[in-house]
Amino acid sequence: MTEAALMLYGLYADKMNTMIAVQLKAPGETFYVQPHSTGPIVGFLSRGPLVDSPTVLYASTTTALAEVAYRADIVGWRDKTLMDPDGEEFKQIDASIRKWKYNPGIFGVEEGLVNLIFIRNVVRLAPPFSVNKLIKIRDDRPLSTNKQMAGGWAYVYRRD
Repeated sequence: MTEAALMLYGLYADKMNTMIAVQLKAPGETFYVQPHSTGPIVGFLSRGPLVDSPTVLYASTTTALAEVAYRADIVGWRDKTLMDPDGEEFKQIDASIRKWKYNPGIFGVEEGLVNLIFIRNVVRLAPPFSVNKLIKIRDDRPLSTNKQMAGGWAYVYRRD
């Protein structure tokens, strides 16, 4: 088995492309993705608030759920519901998101949305590859190419 990864379904291509453009101006910049969920991505809970070492993130877009179009390194995670909205970390992250205009800031806190994933080294995959090249860790089966709606995630590894 190769390196474990997190697959997110249905990120916005324009936001991911903005991150890539910003990296050219500010190499090493940290970006944030915020899956729409009231439950934590449990794999991060066992690692504590910071991911110990970068993990791979794969993502499809809202318009092509069956294709993995982006790859990035996961460098951190926070439970947004446990962050103090008046605290320094929250303000710094929110300001960073707004500065680069790739997202309207930390969203969904008032709705109980949980996951704030820190990423770096965002790459658009050309060509994209089918999600069925990713194997779910929990049952060793390929991801389905029949997903109909954006949202959700899976722990995977890549089969080449």
